[in-house]
Amino acid sequence: MPLIKNIVRANAFAHFARTLGTLLANGVQVIQALTIVEDTVGNVIIAEAVRDARTRVTDGATISGPLAQGKVFPPLLTDMLAVGEESGDMSAALMHIAKRYDDDLDRSVKIFTTVLEPVMILGMAILVGFVAISMLLAVFDLTSGLKVQ
Repeated sequence: MPLIKNIVRANAFAHFARTLGTLLANGVQVIQALTIVEDTVGNVIIAEAVRDARTRVTDGATISGPLAQGKVFPPLLTDMLAVGEESGDMSAALMHIAKRYDDDLDRSVKIFTTVLEPVMILGMAILVGFVAISMLLAVFDLTSGLKVQ
C-alpha cells in the first residue's frame, strides 16, 4: 500500500505542477490558471487545496503560502514554488517540480513492479500446486475405489 500511495501522490503532484507551469508559461493569468488546474487535476483533495489557495490568492497572497498551509502539498514542493515566486520564474520552477515528481513516479513504479513480480510468481506457484494436488487426489480416490476380486 505505501508503494501505491507514493505512485498516486507523485503522479498527482507532477500533473499539478506541469499543468500550472504550462498555463503560466503561456501567459494565462494566475487566478484563471488555478481554476483550470482545479478542474483538471483529477484528485479531489488536491483540487480542494487549489481552490482554497485560489481564494487566498485573490486576497493578495502568494500561491506557495496557502498551498503550504493546506498540509496537502509536501514542503519540498511549496518551498520550490516559493523560490520560483521570489525569482519571478514560476513556470520554470513548476516544470522543475514536475520533472522531480516524474522521476519519483518512475522510481516508485520500478520498485512496485520489482516487488510485485515475486509475489505474482508465488501466487501462480500456489495456484498450480493446488490444481496438481486436486488432480492427484481425484486419481487416488478413483484408484482406491477399484477393488481386485
